[in-house]
Amino acid sequence: MPIRVLLVDDSILTRRVLSKVLGADGRVDICGTAPDGRAALQKIARLKPDLVVLDVEMPVMNGLETLVELRRDHPKLPVVMFSALTRPGVQTTLDALLAGASDYVLKPTGETNVVQQIQQTLLPKILLHGGGAARRSVVRETPEERSDATPAEVAPERPSSGEIPIRVLAPTRQSLPPRPIEAVVLGVSTGGPQALLDLFQHLPSSLPAPVVIVQHMLAAFLPRLAYRLSARGNMTVKMAEPGRPLADAPAWLAPGGTHTAIRRGASGPHLVAVDSPPVNSCRPAADVLFESAAKTLGPAVLGVVMTGMGRDGLLGSRAVVEAGGRVLAQDEPSSVVWGMPGSVAKAGLASATLPPIELAAEIVSQVNRSHRGRKPSPPE
Repeated sequence: MPIRVLLVDDSILTRRVLSKVLGADGRVDICGTAPDGRAALQKIARLKPDLVVLDVEMPVMNGLETLVELRRDHPKLPVVMFSALTRPGVQTTLDALLAGASDYVLKPTGETNVVQQIQQTLLPKILLHGGGAARRSVVRETPEERSDATPAEVAPERPSSGEIPIRVLAPTRQSLPPRPIEAVVLGVSTGGPQALLDLFQHLPSSLPAPVVIVQHMLAAFLPRLAYRLSARGNMTVKMAEPGRPLADAPAWLAPGGTHTAIRRGASGPHLVAVDSPPVNSCRPAADVLFESAAKTLGPAVLGVVMTGMGRDGLLGSRAVVEAGGRVLAQDEPSSVVWGMPGSVAKAGLASATLPPIELAAEIVSQVNRSHRGRKPSPPE
């Protein structure tokens, strides 16, 4: 059954182009369009789309305002933000991701093949996030309601179908590590900003091991993400800088365009930049970070793999476990995409699979238990 998509953008030209390109793919059904957030909210209630493509900068009600309203009545409806790479666009898009947007796509520029870029960027996101949506009664806009549509674009109604079943893995416990945990390394991708926010709001600033994060995201978004996590969580999150000791900050976020790794020096473990090709089509990659931590710190590593598409973090998690360290993974129900954590869990490498808030508690427990003799971090 095609994925029913509502397109929300204040540009009638953009709505027409998206409708034509996406509607030409048999897996997508453009069930409606809206020129602003207020109109979109009214149409969502009636059209019941499987997914919303939401512009960021719009009159009447912008993308972030629309998302906040939408989440109250439709907490699980997938939303893909359609953003321009401008400073306001970056800030609003990141805030939308933290508020529960499923993903984002940059708008095509005038220097690119617009059709090809839509097919290569937006279409895969729609197929990824819209395929598992529950479809109840199906309603479509009439041609009169859509100023940018033609009667030929209106398809017949379709029967409803059920949700894809979810497999849940139970957490397990292991004995204490042979020595105190010196670093928590974390890999995350699609759905990461909100998952990280949930996690960092429950990690104490006094955690006796620094956290190093690889988040797959455009480089322009990462400093803003570090700022938001610092402002709304309990830890200061800094952008990773080559040569900085791990102990200089409670948490580090790897920058885009290069890999971040951990090496041991005269002053203890420190961060290094690795200028090597992408791994798993990513740079930075969780595998590079995890493998370097396992090689440098041995069993004194706790790995965490959270929501994301693909398998980045799988080989690195194996390296951590083989070195005597532990790995935790986000569970399937709480993940936007259970690719990265799912690959680790299915390989038997995760000692527990938990939602972000419970992951935070488990991280605190494992780190504090490994630092026996030190004052434990207070509960959040």
